[in-house]
Amino acid sequence: MQAQTDATLAFNGFAALPATTDLTGQNLGSVSSHAHPLTPGVYSFSSSAQSTDSLFLDFAGANDARFVFQIGSILTTASNSSVFVTNGGSNDGVFFQVGSSAILGTGTAFQGNILALTSGHPEHWCERRVWERYRPQWGGDAG
Repeated sequence: MQAQTDATLAFNGFAALPATTDLTGQNLGSVSSHAHPLTPGVYSFSSSAQSTDSLFLDFAGANDARFVFQIGSILTTASNSSVFVTNGGSNDGVFFQVGSSAILGTGTAFQGNILALTSGHPEHWCERRVWERYRPQWGGDAG
């Protein structure tokens, strides 16, 4: 029960962040490239998001930076799509806050943490250390 409470707080915390870039209608696999990766920020999709290729995320040496993807409904990745994290960060700082469900295609190489709302409760797809790291920003007990 505590994990569900923690996931709900995390889900709501990410949902409340102001978006820095609206990617509605764009394919996650085409908004970045190895030469032009996304930088830390809050990226929003008013409805569904899909990735049919590779998503490149560059922490630019800022280990404590975050990538947050706010997705209104469904996150879908095609088979063999990927998420690449470079330059100092780890997947601990990559979050996909998904309004309904996440469907990862066969062979998807995914880096990051998914919080997907299903049946009114977030599915906790991220590790507990994520909650421990960001709990002070959202309040609540990690107990």
